[in-house]
Amino acid sequence: MKTTLTVITLLSLACLAQSAPNDPDFQLRALAHFQLSITNGQAVAGWLVAPDLTKTEPARFLAVGGWLFKEEENWKEIMAGGLFGTDGSVQPVLNLRSYSKTKQSDFYADLLLKPDRCVASSYATFPVSKFRLGLETELTAGLNSGVKGDARLGPRLSFKIPGADRLTITTSATFGIRGDTTIRTYLLYNFSKR
Repeated sequence: MKTTLTVITLLSLACLAQSAPNDPDFQLRALAHFQLSITNGQAVAGWLVAPDLTKTEPARFLAVGGWLFKEEENWKEIMAGGLFGTDGSVQPVLNLRSYSKTKQSDFYADLLLKPDRCVASSYATFPVSKFRLGLETELTAGLNSGVKGDARLGPRLSFKIPGADRLTITTSATFGIRGDTTIRTYLLYNFSKR
């Protein structure tokens, strides 16, 4: 039954993406995450992110690091760093991330503050067979007149690669308030054991 629901969900995602009024924006996001324990639930954490590998002019990379507060599988990270472009551009960023997991669900929230915008994203997923199925959101607030605000919502499906449990592949289809669709695939490598 769970496999049937997963197949129906995947087919529904494909149909939704094809019925979008505009061509979907396909994105491939690569992420690497580490947490190095220090003492009493505190640690150093960091992320390296290629926001969209399908765009190369200029390619951009996010690098943030900072302090981690951890209790079992739940954690909060307070980090700073930069968004670096292959054209030599650098934008400073402040990044707050939080993750909470139970046997039946997990919840993730991310706040990214750049000089021109603030992006808040989140997801909640539930186990369905070997997959995790849920909902993803992304809200953007422009901090200057050149950046439009946006709100996005849509389904999310993820799974760990068998035999490579530090690697997770996720696909989401989010629908924006302007009628646009983004199909994003995340490739996450976690250097820390979970």
